[in-house]
Amino acid sequence: MALERGLTGPGPDGQFGTVDDVLLATGETLAQVQDHVLGSGTTSAPFFLKPPGYGTLNLSGGYRLGEHSEITLILGNILDKNYRTHGSGVDALGINVLVHYLIRF
Repeated sequence: MALERGLTGPGPDGQFGTVDDVLLATGETLAQVQDHVLGSGTTSAPFFLKPPGYGTLNLSGGYRLGEHSEITLILGNILDKNYRTHGSGVDALGINVLVHYLIRF
C-alpha cells in the first residue's frame, strides 16, 4: 500500500520489494522505521530530526442568514496533505469540515 501511495522508493539496489526499500519522507529503511515505532533500545531515535515544512489548502466562507444568525463553512486540508505539527506527536487529521452556526440575541 505504501508503494501505491508513493510513500516508498527503491533503495540502493534500484528494485522495489527488497529489504533496502526506503520511506521517501525520511530516507529510512523498514527496519529503521520499526526501530522508531516499536523501540529497540540503543538504536531508537526521533522519527524526524527536524520539523519538515508543509502547506495545506483551506477554504472558508460565511453567510449571514438574517439580522441575528449566520453560518460559516470551513474546509481544511483539502488536498489531504500528511503533516505533523512540531512537538505534537499527532499526524494531520486529513480533510476537515467544520460547520458553524451562530445565533445572536
